[in-house]
Amino acid sequence: MKKLLMITAIFLLGISGLSAQSAWEVQVNWNLSGADCDDPVSSNVGIVVGITIYDAANNNAIVCYDETNTESITATSSIFSISQAGVYDYCNTYHDNTPSLTVIAVVHVVDIDEEIELCQGRKTEPGHPCGDFSTGFGITAVF
Repeated sequence: MKKLLMITAIFLLGISGLSAQSAWEVQVNWNLSGADCDDPVSSNVGIVVGITIYDAANNNAIVCYDETNTESITATSSIFSISQAGVYDYCNTYHDNTPSLTVIAVVHVVDIDEEIELCQGRKTEPGHPCGDFSTGFGITAVF
């Protein structure tokens, strides 16, 4: 019985690690229900997610600019890796002032074949210290 409990615990920890967001990553979430999107011309529709992060406390220094991920139309979130977001490296260097990071997330629903934007959602989150990213950061774009 003890062995079964141990195996179950290891299995559950392994599964939770697969779906969890890692430290210093940025996850952008969205919900398309209720979004007022134009009708696509083709049937090839997808989502392009972009983030920009800058430091308002240090002359608006750019941490990352217009980093993008492409997702399927059925997706509801996108994770930007440590290297894409750039926050870990930025926060581990010297700055004149304690960083105050602003995250801008934009979610574009696009007709990929026609290169037409059908609608977009966005969210701006200002005033985040580096510590807010140390366990992963989430932001939800609003349509």
